[in-house]
Amino acid sequence: MQWSCTGTEELAEWLPGLTVLASHTLSCVPRPMYDALPASHQEMLAALSEQQQLLQVEEYGLYLVRQPGAPG
Repeated sequence: MQWSCTGTEELAEWLPGLTVLASHTLSCVPRPMYDALPASHQEMLAALSEQQQLLQVEEYGLYLVRQPGAPG
């Protein structure tokens, strides 16, 4: 499966009523999330954050969303 989206606005088009709660890139994962990851994932993210000049690192979005009708 291959798919992509250009940002949070496009997510809202896919599912009307979707609420974006947070948006990050691979080089800027929130500390509590980073700390909860296995060591191998932390190492991968640390290596990626050193390569911020690569578009793939900065353009890969991590979005926390709430679907319509979900408890809030």
